[in-house]
Parts: sequence; C-alpha cells; structure tokens
Amino acid sequence: MAHEGKAKEPFYITLKDSGVMALAACGITGKTGGEIVESFTIITCDSNELVSQLHNRMPVVIDQKNYDTWLDPTTHSKR
Repeated sequence: MAHEGKAKEPFYITLKDSGVMALAACGITGKTGGEIVESFTIITCDSNELVSQLHNRMPVVIDQKNYDTWLDPTTHSKR
C-alpha cells in the first residue's frame, strides 16, 4: 500500500503474463510455552524500477526455473 499522508492506497501487482508469482520465504517450526508454532517470513529486497514508484522494498520473486530448488526440503544453505 502506498501512503498519502496517513491514508493508504492498495495496489494489485501481477506479472506481465498474469501467471503464477512465487515469492521467496523462510518457514520455521518451534515451541512457545510448550505449544508448537509454525511461522514464516517473506524475504524482501530493494524494489525494482516499476515497484519503486510505490515502495522502496518488494518481495523477492522466484523465477519458475528455480521452483524445484526452493521447494526441495533437502536444499541447504552452505553458510
């Protein structure tokens, strides 16, 4: 949402071909007070030229050729 003073204006953003848009995210399962809690966060980056007119950050969009890597639970970071 863009801010105009205190008012917010929603925007609907799609890919040019209106196809599926996959966003990078990390999920975690943990315990809080003995209760299992599942959570996730969407990974963001600096906005591109188009989105920068609306906001300085945007979700990382995953290219379709990388879907299998992002969805593979055996993929690990080497860091």
